[in-house]
Amino acid sequence: YHAVYSQPYNLQSPDGKLNLSFILNNDVPTYTVKSRTRIVLAQSRLGFRFAQKQTGKYRATDHKYSEINESYKTIWWKNKHVENHANEMTVFLEEIAGRGLKINIIFRAYNDGIAFRYEIPDQSSFKDFEILDDLTEFSFDDDYLWWSANGERDNLGPVSLNILPESVYAPMVLELSNHLYVGLHEAAIYDFANFKFKKSRMNTLQCDLQG
Repeated sequence: YHAVYSQPYNLQSPDGKLNLSFILNNDVPTYTVKSRTRIVLAQSRLGFRFAQKQTGKYRATDHKYSEINESYKTIWWKNKHVENHANEMTVFLEEIAGRGLKINIIFRAYNDGIAFRYEIPDQSSFKDFEILDDLTEFSFDDDYLWWSANGERDNLGPVSLNILPESVYAPMVLELSNHLYVGLHEAAIYDFANFKFKKSRMNTLQCDLQG
């Protein structure tokens, strides 16, 4: 078997220490994250499975970059002033054949983390749709210890990444080394289901939609 990769689109944090790379692997959207030269997230899948027929294969039609540098005051938080400084990259995707579904993935690189979200623009061929599964993955290069929230009960962990219950709550924290911890969480969910984490394959977590 031969993997066919597209041209990578890269994004750096403002201080240059975090690097995200987006690439199409056999036309499937994926991403990786590094902290300097250290792999934080190995190649991980992106996307959805819809009830409507789709090919699941995409091409990148364009991409753009922008910088966010703003501050705001909080009503109740440990810091009164919050700095929101990140570099942003939007990748515009179009389904190969099928309905020609258009979907945008917006990435942000902060000095202390990576964020991304999906955007499905208005389009005549895909006005009504149902999401059956969130295919978003968080793939690691080894079997690490993790901790997670557990509803109203005591937190879970430390537990091996590959010993995972059916699904666990966010936030989830993993220890990659003595000086490197990774936190996974959801944010800014508008008109969308929240999610837990489930194991999809070796050393890999997948979003598990809850509604």
